[in-house]
Amino acid sequence: MPEKRYPKSTVTNRGIVKERFVSTNELANEASKILKDLKKDEGTVILRYSEPVGVLITYDDYKKFNSLEQEFVHECKSCLAQIKCKDK
Repeated sequence: MPEKRYPKSTVTNRGIVKERFVSTNELANEASKILKDLKKDEGTVILRYSEPVGVLITYDDYKKFNSLEQEFVHECKSCLAQIKCKDK
């Protein structure tokens, strides 16, 4: 299987969120600019040796993801409870 290479410092549209790929060196050198760009609804994928190792998103997006996760867990627990009641 060929090695997957990610572009450096490029912005792509994947769904609604824009992604920017930056290397760890770029992050170290341009941290202030990269953090300012987060406010432009642009997620940043951090690459180390051309492999994704992390993601930077705004704090608001982080809260949304946590909220969605909690909602899905609650829904799953409700569904499981209903299934258990039907089995009895």
